[in-house]
Amino acid sequence: MAQRARRRSWGSVTEVTRGKRYIIRWMENTPKGRMRRSKTIWGTYREACLELDKKHVEHAEDKPTPTVRRAYEMWVLPLLNKRLETGTLAPNSYKTIVTSWDKFVNPRWGDSPIDTVRAVDVQEWILTLNRGNAECSLRCLSRVFERAATFMPLPMNPFGANIKYEMPLASRTRSKQVYTLAQAEQVLEKLHGTIMEAPFILACFAGCRPAESLAVRVNDIQVIDVDGIDVCAVSIERQVCANGEVTERMKTKQSRRTTFVLPQAANRLIQIRDEYVSQGREWLSDRGDGLPTGRDAHKRRWKKWCNSNGVEYIPWANLRNSWRTICEMELRMPWDLCELMMGHALPGMSGAHYIRPSIEQTARTFIESLGINKDIS
Repeated sequence: MAQRARRRSWGSVTEVTRGKRYIIRWMENTPKGRMRRSKTIWGTYREACLELDKKHVEHAEDKPTPTVRRAYEMWVLPLLNKRLETGTLAPNSYKTIVTSWDKFVNPRWGDSPIDTVRAVDVQEWILTLNRGNAECSLRCLSRVFERAATFMPLPMNPFGANIKYEMPLASRTRSKQVYTLAQAEQVLEKLHGTIMEAPFILACFAGCRPAESLAVRVNDIQVIDVDGIDVCAVSIERQVCANGEVTERMKTKQSRRTTFVLPQAANRLIQIRDEYVSQGREWLSDRGDGLPTGRDAHKRRWKKWCNSNGVEYIPWANLRNSWRTICEMELRMPWDLCELMMGHALPGMSGAHYIRPSIEQTARTFIESLGINKDIS
């Protein structure tokens, strides 16, 4: 006997075997998208209608909603592109977000209607990733829901204020090793004349970040006279990206600063600057073709050099940690002076609005904290 479909305001009931078997059909939102569902009911037409009514109650609030992919394309990506264009979003941050979307978020959540994503499923998903990818992917997905909540109700927002996620355990721990002042001086002596010598001084004897230590020009080095005592000052104005591209976008507004080189390496950095000026070179990290060395290439070169020269290897990023530890524990420099030289904001109202030292004032505090005077310099 031919199937007969009974008209209804929501869903449908189709008679398959007269008075005995019916198929009910309806639409609902699922983690895989909005889908058509069906169920076979053995019984009377009244029983089939009752079952469809139950489904109607369960899914009455289901409406066609954008998928996570569509929400990302409509509300997140255009904003990211605009912020990148206006310079309010760093290129590396943009790349991290988009890469996390392409590699991890989109394959898992792209086809899911945004109102079907549950916190329990997000938690299960992030535990399948390593810690670094989990953190980046979770930030990317949260951006989608933050923007979506602006334009539509999300009764089950998996990024609500009270929802906290457990992150996967770190697969490996980065080395915390640092150099002492004596070790740093020994390494510097072995680096004499190499491409890494000047960046090493900037990182380990002046507290520069890895990207900053490779982005200093020869004319960024100056000698300041403080009551007859020469202080080697370094102007930090830019960074080098992983691929060697130079950017004037700094990590924070305090990162653009003047720092000072510890006296153990100051004279040598001035010598390198003068040598490079006489050779017509622009960058202290000149890779041989007039351009600064990229971060990735430099990290590989540093590790290879340490292994080849019997030097205890620590990550290049740890040189800044070494400088901070040396200044704090060995040289007893004031905490606030160290923070200023690192490019950190001082705490409190005074740090935010009142403490505004000049380069000369900071240089004087620097030499006084080290106990340097004209008679012994």
